[in-house]
Amino acid sequence: MAHRLQRFVYGDTARSNGREYRYPGFVEKTGVRYLGQSVIFVRPNLLGELVDFLSKSRIEHEVTAAAVGQSRGWTISGICPKRVVSVRDATWSFSGFCPKSLVVRCLRSLPCLLRSEDFGHMSEHPQRFFRIPRVARSVLTAVVDRSGRGGTRKVKAAFEEVAARYEEHGLRVSWPVSAEIVSMAIMGATKSSDSSHTLFVSVRAVESGLLDGLIAHEMGHMLRTESGHASHNAEVFRALSREVRIPRAAEGAFSAAFNHIQDIYADDYAFLVFSTDGDDRAYEFFSQWIEGNASMRGRNRWKNVSLAATNGFALGNLLRHGRLSKDDPLWERAHAFDREAGFEAVAALANFYAKLPEDPSPEAFVTQVNTLATVMTRAASS
Repeated sequence: MAHRLQRFVYGDTARSNGREYRYPGFVEKTGVRYLGQSVIFVRPNLLGELVDFLSKSRIEHEVTAAAVGQSRGWTISGICPKRVVSVRDATWSFSGFCPKSLVVRCLRSLPCLLRSEDFGHMSEHPQRFFRIPRVARSVLTAVVDRSGRGGTRKVKAAFEEVAARYEEHGLRVSWPVSAEIVSMAIMGATKSSDSSHTLFVSVRAVESGLLDGLIAHEMGHMLRTESGHASHNAEVFRALSREVRIPRAAEGAFSAAFNHIQDIYADDYAFLVFSTDGDDRAYEFFSQWIEGNASMRGRNRWKNVSLAATNGFALGNLLRHGRLSKDDPLWERAHAFDREAGFEAVAALANFYAKLPEDPSPEAFVTQVNTLATVMTRAASS
């Protein structure tokens, strides 16, 4: 790992048949400066290449925005209180370095500093290392703020807390995870590909009291993907595209309802790690969904069926985990939505989500999805 990191960052020299071959390192690119003590100055157009290498190598690193100073050089400040890095006219000085716990951010429009504990203590001569870098213990390889609103430290702390809770139950995400704080309509999302995960966290989630719950939910998706669960399996998705038939007008509604199936299986893990919480945030969260849907009912039949499916998912999820009684007022609110929309579907939908089998075979899962399509089509046709 140490040699690979040194070769990428600083380059390497090899000799063969009496000739010397030089492999340039990342710090030799235009727009990159080595500042010392594990700090590299990187312009935004090059940041992705470096972060990608570190993430795939599972090396912990931190990114922060840097302010641009005079045109003849840079003045970079605010890395740590009362500690400043400055670069002017091709010379640099460095005083102090950030505490290990600091989580920093990068704005696309600004040059960035990237700091990694794994670079080791370096001399002013970039070819030398004073210690071998360690492999990152945490699966979280990076937290980057794409919104400009901050919150990277909060996301990292919440991720590590939730990961610790999962480990208490013998569950651990294995693939490297990079997190991005973004402006988006939903609370968050996860993209999994090439044996890695990208966790997208909305600004709203960072600023709310639901950040740890969101991360627990998204970590549930990661665990299901890594285990090849039928609800998160690409081969099963291909089978669904062949065997499940829905009207074209229903595609949006059915897609949302199918996502709720995946959410059920992710929440089976999320509820597990939060089962000891004194406050029932899940009930409050899902009850707000049902309350909000009442004002969103319209004339489009399939849109109303989609909202009914969301109500069914909220009720079914709470019922599945023992957070909802049979006489809870949420039932009546969901039934009232159906009556005003001119159909009756929420009871069947809630029952469907509540009783999804824990670990279905691919064939059984396809059957379950067809059942969902049937329930929704009947509601739209009634």
